Amino acid sequence: KTTDALLLGCWSRRSRFRFEQGAFDTTLAGADLTLGFNPRLSYLLDAQYDSYSDSVGFNHRFRWIRKPGDEVFLVVNQETEIQNGWSPSAAEAKVKAGWTYRF
Repeated sequence: KTTDALLLGCWSRRSRFRFEQGAFDTTLAGADLTLGFNPRLSYLLDAQYDSYSDSVGFNHRFRWIRKPGDEVFLVVNQETEIQNGWSPSAAEAKVKAGWTYRF
């Protein structure tokens, strides 16, 4: 059972690509986790596996709503190659803000 404070989701998709040079299959699989700490603070984790590149990507998002129309996001993206063990290959962090002004 889920509540407004906890949401879980899973998905997968298998695709076959055919070209003149050859063909390949790929599988994408992912999972989402959303935690609502209170109506103004939440966390989202989106994890995705790609069989073609044999990597896992993570997207973390913290969202703070200061007041309706004013919000701040802290976003962290990570990519990890799993071909020869768990090896982080890329990471980035961003802060995004949006404010509504009334005239």
